[in-house]
Amino acid sequence: MSKWMCDVVGKQKASEEAMKNVCEGYDGITEKTLETFIGERGNLPTNVKEYIKELGYKWSDSGGGTCSWHIGVPFNDYIEACAYLSKMVIKFHSAIKAGLLKFKLMTWTPEDW
Repeated sequence: MSKWMCDVVGKQKASEEAMKNVCEGYDGITEKTLETFIGERGNLPTNVKEYIKELGYKWSDSGGGTCSWHIGVPFNDYIEACAYLSKMVIKFHSAIKAGLLKFKLMTWTPEDW
């Protein structure tokens, strides 16, 4: 069981304006084509799962529908959950900027409190 759950929540598509903003680059100067952006991201849910593994964590639940999907990683320690969240936000900040990802950190199993 776990006290905390950190969910990555992804959307299937972003607005054209959001994608244009992301394609301007991380620093607002470097230009990227949409093809380059998509090539860097590949399949976003797969990339998220692979990065979770690379960080040494295991996701415990996932799901999705026609417009969105989620992947959850459980934690017992709040500080560790925040450190994980910080790494994920740094790694996927351009997808956040495009409106393709958001993160939720929430209390989870009441019995563990």
